[in-house]
Amino acid sequence: FLWKYNVGASIQAAPVVDLEGTVYVGTSQGKLYSVFSDGSPNWEKEVNGGVRGRLIIDDEGVLYGVTEQGQTFSVVTGSSGSGLGGWPMEHGNLLGWGL
Repeated sequence: FLWKYNVGASIQAAPVVDLEGTVYVGTSQGKLYSVFSDGSPNWEKEVNGGVRGRLIIDDEGVLYGVTEQGQTFSVVTGSSGSGLGGWPMEHGNLLGWGL
């Protein structure tokens, strides 16, 4: 490990990393964390319910996710995005959730 960051709850959604190396992760307690590439905190935000599934970030730096209640959310991160070009797709799923 290069660094560790304690979020104080279980993580049930895969984190995502932007072009600058900033890591975004959601917890089962309904918190989103942004952590710089050196392991220092950037910001913390609350969402309405535990974060489930895969987080994604688009080319404009908007982070998307789903809560355990099935509600979608988005957060403008201020980053330059993923650099993937367009909405991420995996395994033929147009929503990019990798299902």
